[in-house]
Amino acid sequence: MGSYAYYFMGKSDKADELGKLLLDYGRRQTDIRMTAMGHVIIGMGRSAAGDLLAAIESFQRAVQISIDPLLTYIGKLLMGYSYLGSEQLKKAEETLEDVMRFSEASGFEFVRTAARGFQGIVLIAKGNLSQGICIAEEVTKASLEKGNRYRYALFNYLIGKVYCRIYQRKGSMNLSSMLSNFGFLVKNVLIANKKAEEYLNEAISMANEIGAKVLLGQATLELGALYKAKGSTVQAQKYISEAIKIFRQCQAEIYLKQAKEALASWG
Repeated sequence: MGSYAYYFMGKSDKADELGKLLLDYGRRQTDIRMTAMGHVIIGMGRSAAGDLLAAIESFQRAVQISIDPLLTYIGKLLMGYSYLGSEQLKKAEETLEDVMRFSEASGFEFVRTAARGFQGIVLIAKGNLSQGICIAEEVTKASLEKGNRYRYALFNYLIGKVYCRIYQRKGSMNLSSMLSNFGFLVKNVLIANKKAEEYLNEAISMANEIGAKVLLGQATLELGALYKAKGSTVQAQKYISEAIKIFRQCQAEIYLKQAKEALASWG
């Protein structure tokens, strides 16, 4: 479907156009399926642009009216990921659990593997680093084996981002969390920067190979942030400037703003 290509390639404007065409057709023909699909595609376009709150609203509209279970749960999967990206962890967790229940009952593998991987990222965000990383790495490996190169690149980026945050010491970790993750932290804190770099470079390589522009920009920006944290100013400016270029090409306005702010932080 062209909409997925637009989403993966970061062509948010094209996804918006296609989604609006489907909405118009669905309303004129009283075709609920086309209307729901229009909302999903507009949500994908907004997600590609980095406007996750608008994306969530579109996915919610699709889910509310959809009469096609497969379309409903594709919408819910994307909505769960958007909740995760906007740090609405409780909603992300509830939505992804619903997706998993459906996929296990129906055998809809397309959403199951991704939902499982996103659940791993939710666990990480909630402080369960070891289990969450383990799940995300399993999904990364399975994605490569099944030839899903976009998902492989995506989870390399997400895992790389986690290690980058560990290296930057970002995120809240109280004493209880530190104790529960003690073994993982002992093994990984000192090499977190190396692991982050490896995962992010793998994400960049694959995203570039398949033309996944927004994901390429996200991984490139994250790698720039890692180099900044390491004090490698020239490398950091190089990658953040490249991310700005990519986001500008994609018209990913929210991500572009974030990248510009990261570059401007040097004054």
